Amino acid sequence: MFKLYIFDEVNQDYKSQVTNINNKVKQYQDAKQAVSSINNSNLDSAIRNAQSTPGVKLIDDGTQNVIANVNNYADKKATVERDNQQQADNINAQVQQYRSDLQNYLNKINNNSSVVSSNEIIQNLTLANEWDAKVSYQVTGNNIKQSSQILKTGDTTYGHGIDILQGKQITVTNFISDTPQTFKVTATFTGLKNSSYQGRKITKLVEIYTITPNTSARGNSLGIYSDPTNGFEEVNSKVNISYEFYYEDGTPVNFEKGTAYLALGSLNNYQNGQDHYEYAKVISGGKALGLAGSSVSVHNGNTLYSTYPNTARESEYGADSHYNTNPQHSPDFDKYYGWDTGWVNSKAFYGSGLVSLEGSKYTFEVGVDGEKYFATDELRNNLPANHLWYNMATVIPKTDIQKPKLTVHYHHTNVELQQPEAVHYHLDSSKKCS
Repeated sequence: MFKLYIFDEVNQDYKSQVTNINNKVKQYQDAKQAVSSINNSNLDSAIRNAQSTPGVKLIDDGTQNVIANVNNYADKKATVERDNQQQADNINAQVQQYRSDLQNYLNKINNNSSVVSSNEIIQNLTLANEWDAKVSYQVTGNNIKQSSQILKTGDTTYGHGIDILQGKQITVTNFISDTPQTFKVTATFTGLKNSSYQGRKITKLVEIYTITPNTSARGNSLGIYSDPTNGFEEVNSKVNISYEFYYEDGTPVNFEKGTAYLALGSLNNYQNGQDHYEYAKVISGGKALGLAGSSVSVHNGNTLYSTYPNTARESEYGADSHYNTNPQHSPDFDKYYGWDTGWVNSKAFYGSGLVSLEGSKYTFEVGVDGEKYFATDELRNNLPANHLWYNMATVIPKTDIQKPKLTVHYHHTNVELQQPEAVHYHLDSSKKCS
């Protein structure tokens, strides 16, 4: 009887150990299965939704690690799945709002692929004031008169105020033909100190001008500033210009598409007595782009000008204080009144366009045109105003209309299950019966 009791005791002990071991193993296997089946599907779907939306930038913040054990894995799993769902809901909401904002933006620019906002531009070209630049000229033409004028702080020329730093000066050189003729001027700027492309210094610029008269009865002229960022003036002409930039070692600068832009400003459109507009036409080495909200837009593929009046003068040419303020003809005219005072003006974009440069030589044409005074030579000879000032900058004027942007961050979470505590067992060989 005693032997049977000992046998039963040992048997029960073994059964108890087996049950305990099996329970421990099952508990760990259940936990392992649970943490390996965490639901990421909604989060992954939201990520794919964002990836398929043009213009959305996705940033993977990596994988977070969470430690769990057999006692708390269920809570850890629930926390991770709640976080996944919250991320998914947040991403989907952001993408939905972005799509709505993008459509509103596209509606404002009439879905025009030739229009950009200032916040879209990636600018790697810098052309800053070059007060100390040296410039030499070569002229081809008949009896071209050449004269120079030194400008210091506060001085003006052609009615334009040039912002000259205290103690600095620039020179404007005029090339004048008393009779209408086509002539050519090559301007070579050296000693540039404040210009660069993709961080590499630009020290030389060669500009080649071909000046063609647009009337048969008036002489024509060109004025070039010794600081190339101040541009040039032309009278009674259209001007074809090419730009070639050079690095310190003499190699030409080759602009990569989408990395270098010129802002072209002060593109006026006059009405009443003047009735003409100023234009810039890209011939090669670039693409014309309109700025969102500007009066200036792209015409015929590569010509920038305003189709409606964008300029008011108080007294010049006997004009009224406003030329055409009817919003039907001049959208936002009153809102941006006084925009034409230089690049520091927050409204400067209203009379500006852009050129995206590509390659090593940029060629363009500038001049004045219109319907009333440009139909015949006789009318052109009687233009009340037939001149323009061209200037450029690499600081892109900020537009009121901005293209929406969206950057989405997300992360995944990995739950690492700790190894279970050691399972103890023993043999009952010490229990002997006699």
